[in-house]
Amino acid sequence: MASTHRLPAEVSALFQRDAAGALPPLRPQRPYSTEAKTAIEGSTLAIPVRGALHLLNDDLDAAHNLVQTDEGIPLSNLVHAVLHRREGDFWNSKWWLDRISTQLLATLYTDGRRGAKNET
Repeated sequence: MASTHRLPAEVSALFQRDAAGALPPLRPQRPYSTEAKTAIEGSTLAIPVRGALHLLNDDLDAAHNLVQTDEGIPLSNLVHAVLHRREGDFWNSKWWLDRISTQLLATLYTDGRRGAKNET
């Protein structure tokens, strides 16, 4: 089933930002785009999607504040785990991964939870 949601241009631009091959910073100091931040915050997309878009925009604080309100929802817990991994807080990231079903992790990692927790 196709989605009826369309991303604002400011958010769509985030998918092109690293086309040259440069990786985003793991510990960004500020959002990549204030325009994208505003568009994401004004969106009606589901919380885990908005959280993931905030991560794509290097806005770890906004992602954290958002997914924390959705604790217990597997995809929000996954975004929570990824943001702590980007912060270098591996213990906390693993804690959140333990709250995600093995079935979901198996669709993302060939060796499931163990692969998700690999720090390399």
